[in-house]
Amino acid sequence: MYYQDIVRTDLALNTIIYFSIEEPKFVVNILNTMHIQLEHN
Repeated sequence: MYYQDIVRTDLALNTIIYFSIEEPKFVVNILNTMHIQLEHN
């Protein structure tokens, strides 16, 4: 259980790192969208 949680977190971090290197505009768009949603809520 604990090990799977670590793997899942590691996979998420690797995905974020990958996108931040390969698709920085994509990440910026997601962050902007999240920010706009937070502002409206």
